[in-house]
Parts: sequence; structure tokens; C-alpha cells
Amino acid sequence: MIVHSGIVSLRHKVMAAGLLVMVLGLPISTLVGMLAAECNDRIELMHSRALEIARERTLIDAAPDLRRRTAALRRELAASHSYYTDPTTEEASASLAAGLKSIIEINHAQVRSLTIRPGTQLDHVDRLSVELDLAMRDSQLGNFIHAMQAYHPYIFVRHLTISPAPIYGAENQLLIHLDVTALRR
Repeated sequence: MIVHSGIVSLRHKVMAAGLLVMVLGLPISTLVGMLAAECNDRIELMHSRALEIARERTLIDAAPDLRRRTAALRRELAASHSYYTDPTTEEASASLAAGLKSIIEINHAQVRSLTIRPGTQLDHVDRLSVELDLAMRDSQLGNFIHAMQAYHPYIFVRHLTISPAPIYGAENQLLIHLDVTALRR
């Protein structure tokens, strides 16, 4: 019987040890799993921050070159006659209107109305605006548009309406409404 009680006793000890491992092992394995997930999240966050730092370092390293290139582009733009350089916005608007009138006269069009609108500030430049109503023959339209495209300083057509003239006997006559802008430095 002693041998039998030793086996029972050993069996009880093994079962008790197994129960102890289950009772303690389950929370510990859960805790280890949660800690591993937290570590993985932190490692991923550190990796993404390292990538951000690398991108920012690249931008910081490129800054002097970008400044040089920006300055060169500004000098090139200033020399390219892309902008009106009149001392005031009003004088630049008058220059724009005079330039438009010369394009209109060269293309044998008739000015029905010309309105100079007040200039507006746009970043570091002034935007000039002129509204025109013209009458011209349809055969002159292509040359007129080409002259507008080739003109310096640049002229930007923001709105264009072309319609046939409703006047009796005005065959091949067009009415043109233009909203034109240009820039002044």
C-alpha cells in the first residue's frame, strides 16, 4: 500500500504542478503577448519617425540649393519682361490698356468699351485687370489672338465671349468680350 500511496502522491504532485503551471502560465503568457505587441508597435513608430527624420534631413540639406535656384529664377523672371514694371498699379494698368489698344488697332478691330478695373494684390505681385468689348471681322480673329499670345509683358485672358454681331448688314462681324489680366512687380 505504501507503494500505491507513493504513486498516488506522485500523481497528485504532477497534477498539482500542472495546475500551478496552468494557473500561473496563462496570465504570464497573456502578459508576454501584450508586451510583445506593445514592443512591436513602438518599434514600428520609431521606424516611421526615423523615415520622417530622414525626409526632413534631405529637405534641410537641399535648402541652400533650392534658395540659389529660387533666386536665379527670380532674376530670370525679372529680366524676362513677363511683368509690368511701372511704379504704380494705376500706371501699369494704363500701360496694359495702351498695349491692348495697339493690338486692337493693328488688327483693325473697333473698341466698343474699355474698362480698367482696380488692381489686386496677389502674393508679391499686383494683378491688373481690363475688361474690353470689341467688334471685328471674323477674318481678323486669328491674328488678334496670336498678337495677344505674343505680347510682352504677358496678357492672360480670364474670360472670352465671341458672338456674331446682331447688326443688319454686318456680315462676318463678331462681337468679342474679353476679361484680361496681367501682372506687375
